[in-house]
Amino acid sequence: MIRLRNPGDIKNNRNQTLFNLAFGAFLVLYLWFILDTGFWSDDRKYEFIKGVLGSNQWNIVQFIWERISVHVEMHGRFFPITSVFAEGIPFLLGLKLYKIYLMSVIIGCTFLFKAFIRLLTQSVMLADLAAVLTVVLFSVQKDMPHAVFLCMGGNAAISLMLVLMSLIFCVLSIKKKFAWEGMAEILSVIFYFLAMLTYEAAYPFILLILLLVFHEEPSRKGQVRKAAPYLIVWLMVLGVYCVMKMFANESYDGISVGLSVKNIIRGFVVSVSAPLPFVNWFFREHSANSLSEFFCQINVRDVLLAAVFIYLFNAIINTRSKVAVSNHKSYFLMSIGIMFVAFPAILMAVSEKYQVLPMGVGYQVIIYQYYGWGCIGTVVIVNAWSCFSAKLKNAEKKLIVFDGLLMLITVCLIAVNQQNTRWTIKETEQREASVSAAFDQSLRNAFSNGMAETIPLDAENNLIISPRQYYGMFSRGAMLKELTGQDFHVKWYEELNGFSLEKQPCYALNSGSGWVIAGAVSGWNSQTSSVMADQIWLYCDDEFDRLLVPSPDGLDFFNLKDADEVTHCTTGNIYSIKDKYYDINQLVPIKYCKYKLGTRFPVSVNRQDIGAYFYGGISDREGGFTWTSDKAMGMYFDLEDTDYENIRVEINVKMIYGGRQPVNIHVNGVCVYSDVLSGKSKIEFECIKPQNGILDMHFDFPEARSPWETGESDDFRKLSIAMDDMILEGF
Repeated sequence: MIRLRNPGDIKNNRNQTLFNLAFGAFLVLYLWFILDTGFWSDDRKYEFIKGVLGSNQWNIVQFIWERISVHVEMHGRFFPITSVFAEGIPFLLGLKLYKIYLMSVIIGCTFLFKAFIRLLTQSVMLADLAAVLTVVLFSVQKDMPHAVFLCMGGNAAISLMLVLMSLIFCVLSIKKKFAWEGMAEILSVIFYFLAMLTYEAAYPFILLILLLVFHEEPSRKGQVRKAAPYLIVWLMVLGVYCVMKMFANESYDGISVGLSVKNIIRGFVVSVSAPLPFVNWFFREHSANSLSEFFCQINVRDVLLAAVFIYLFNAIINTRSKVAVSNHKSYFLMSIGIMFVAFPAILMAVSEKYQVLPMGVGYQVIIYQYYGWGCIGTVVIVNAWSCFSAKLKNAEKKLIVFDGLLMLITVCLIAVNQQNTRWTIKETEQREASVSAAFDQSLRNAFSNGMAETIPLDAENNLIISPRQYYGMFSRGAMLKELTGQDFHVKWYEELNGFSLEKQPCYALNSGSGWVIAGAVSGWNSQTSSVMADQIWLYCDDEFDRLLVPSPDGLDFFNLKDADEVTHCTTGNIYSIKDKYYDINQLVPIKYCKYKLGTRFPVSVNRQDIGAYFYGGISDREGGFTWTSDKAMGMYFDLEDTDYENIRVEINVKMIYGGRQPVNIHVNGVCVYSDVLSGKSKIEFECIKPQNGILDMHFDFPEARSPWETGESDDFRKLSIAMDDMILEGF
């Protein structure tokens, strides 16, 4: 007998198919920015992989094995799946296809999440609403290290996909909705095992799996039988991880526990709040500073996103009257949402590295938290709908107003997130260009123009030394081999104890965008990463005219016209400077320029382009801030303007090491500021107009200390304050 389908079911299936197609289009439009990124993310890692493979003549399997070995030996981190899917596949696919692949992973995560909620709650409406609310929270946050939607954060999205697949098969096995119940259990355990081998964020989700088992499985015997395989796998992986960490070559503060109660609470609050609507916009810089700027920056894709969202939201509204959501379902969905938010936040809160992230900034685990807040938002909205319908007069009219306001706020959020994402990517690539990318191109230019022959470098008799920077060291060795045909031996400074320069001459390399410096080493200090050289070779293009020579005592500018020898190349020049005792890691070629008062700029050693020169104890910029790195630091400005009498200086400080730091500032020898900073602060002071137009600021940090001294990590920098940006204004 042929069984006819209910016409209502056919219509519902057709409507759901249309909804899913529209939702897929919404996701593609929303995540389109992934295809527009440059060296800041995807290109950077891809070029690194390509260089290492080519220079070492490895195949992709050898490279993946090498990456697994490095993670295990250096830090004791065991996540081989990351090395396959987030580091191996990028090279196999090529750059553009990898970006499409990464976008597909996030789209897949969202549909898997939608399927999980539908399967668990038996409600299509709840699943659709949770998925839509999740997506509108997505953004590339300003100052986020390793943005989760870009290549450097691909492992987080892959781990989430594996966790969701494990959860889906877990529910299928319990509800007996899979043809082979035992196979569903096995697949669930396997996917969770793979998730744990991808990223540590998956570890706490054993608690969610146990909750599902004990909530959905009716019999006690069945609960124990189903929970046991997960617990065995979890304990096994965690045990292996702990053993590997014990035998690691060095500690990594990202997985080291910070026991400060204050930092733990703060880190938890920062992590939990980072994905919320407008939080990053409120605490960080953003694309639009006025309504007129906001409307001017709306583009066609923003309008299309708003239109598709309105269609999706209306489709959900049209089904709510047909669906009764029990309190039990709401509470259970709320619990799942809280777990997706809280589990990653706990990891961030206890991590020595990430518990001090500034407000409004998440980390890679934020991808889990977006979905958690999507669940929580769904429960809040559904309960609000129920409240309107049951307790208020003229409920239909008030529901229309409520829906309209909700739709308006969400459309604004979509536009804000899209604008800020575009702006963040553009700003970051301009202000904090990838060191690796500049490195690759500069080395290629320098050694293609004969720098190795000019020095000359000899792989058999010479040694290249480098600071302990994994990407930098391996890139340098790989690129040198590729360009010179010689296999140079590279050592870290820490490995040179007892080494004699008389037995084997050493050379150190430093590079940036458009330049490479090589130095004949005469001494080094591994703790301060300083390498002294008595002869310097500088390759740079024609844009540079001076060599900035910083020291704790002051700043000097060496005019490249005064070099002992100049070799003109097809592209750029090679300058030879003899009988100068310089720290090669402090030298920076510049195009000398003057500072224009009123220019706000990020505190960064790379901002010589606006006439801001830093010297002494200052670190490289990281995650939107710059740490001081010694008890003294200097800033040098040659002022372009003359029409002023006094100068007002403002420096935004993001973090204070240890919670409290005294700071003293002298300008041209005169004390202008002395105070004790605590928390997020702002340094403000005034000084008189310098007669020669030179403003030389000297900062003293008498209580600066290193994390190594306090036993927190192996960081030898003497930290005091972390600065964001600053401005000098005349009046």
